[in-house]
Amino acid sequence: MVTRKSSTLENFTMKKIRFALRTRKNDLRNRFLAMASVLPSPNYQVLNFGIGEDKNIVDDRVFECINQNMRSDGAMAYSENICHEAISSFKTFALKNYGVELEDENMMLTMGIKPTLNYLAMLLVDAYTKVLVTTPGYNIFGRIAKLLNAKVYEYPLFNDKYEDLLDYIEKEKINPKVISLNYPNNPTGKSASNTFYKRLSEYAEKHNVILINDAAYIDYSYQTSPVSLLSQGFDNKIEIYTASKTFGLTGMRVGMICGDKRIIEKLNIIRDQFDSGQAKPFLQAYSYLLNKNDISYQKNKYYRRYNQFKNIAIKYDIIVNEIDSTFYAFFKIPEWMKKFGEDAMSIAKYLKSNYSVIFIPYSTSSGEYLRASMTFNDDEDLNLLDQRLEIMRDVGE
Repeated sequence: MVTRKSSTLENFTMKKIRFALRTRKNDLRNRFLAMASVLPSPNYQVLNFGIGEDKNIVDDRVFECINQNMRSDGAMAYSENICHEAISSFKTFALKNYGVELEDENMMLTMGIKPTLNYLAMLLVDAYTKVLVTTPGYNIFGRIAKLLNAKVYEYPLFNDKYEDLLDYIEKEKINPKVISLNYPNNPTGKSASNTFYKRLSEYAEKHNVILINDAAYIDYSYQTSPVSLLSQGFDNKIEIYTASKTFGLTGMRVGMICGDKRIIEKLNIIRDQFDSGQAKPFLQAYSYLLNKNDISYQKNKYYRRYNQFKNIAIKYDIIVNEIDSTFYAFFKIPEWMKKFGEDAMSIAKYLKSNYSVIFIPYSTSSGEYLRASMTFNDDEDLNLLDQRLEIMRDVGE
């Protein structure tokens, strides 16, 4: 006879086993960590076109702000991500740059986009919940949803079959309950339009769908003003922002999540189970940069570098995607480069270990791609890349 206690224990054990199996089945390995494990060649200077980190855009005034606030009372106390200065500064910033008027109840400071997407998955996803994500992209939400045993659908941004995401939903008849977007898109450099957001919002309202947009690159929009999902209202919508890309505060882990007040309220309860907030001097530095409110220099720098990169790449039969946002050059691997590996990851590892050139690999349904960040250290790196590509292309010729 099986007792209730032993039966409960067996059920708990089976749930743990099933979770472990899903962990194994769903490859959660980070492409950035995979690339970091490869040592560069000692024969060449490293050309780092990898992760989008620009160490040159944080000026001394930011460090002075942090240093000054470090000495204030309560600087080392738990912040619980409460910083009225940052909330107030972001309200002004969002209204000026996105045309979105926010109230306190629609906002919450975060320790970066990655944990926020994890918390959102825990809040919004159950077993068998239908989730739709775009790919390629920063699909943290989709990967965690798979671990939670959700049914995750991936809309391919590169395809000839569907007009857009809404066409995909209609033709595939998937009826998602959560749609996770990443616009402006990393790595493709494409933005969403107000027209698309309006159509998507009408669909979401009609079918009670929650919309999430990872807007890490919203401030790097080149052709138009930044387009926010929240321009269509707050109900059942969430948009996430970060200081990492806009202001170069990558390691400080500071950002903002805005949208539906009901989701924000519940999300803060979940957040409290995992952290006690970012150090207040970092939150105050974020406030300082929001008030400064000028990233035109780095926008111009990245777009200029993108065009220079594109002009170099075409000499080697590398066709770079046109962009209207972000600071990435995304390109399909040319035929001559396939002699270095069978897929994007193996080729990227080979380029780093043999030529000290760092790109980020992407395998998609339409082919193998590499991504290059325009946040590299020095403009001279482009001239060195030109020389390095010529050497690589001519190997074995």
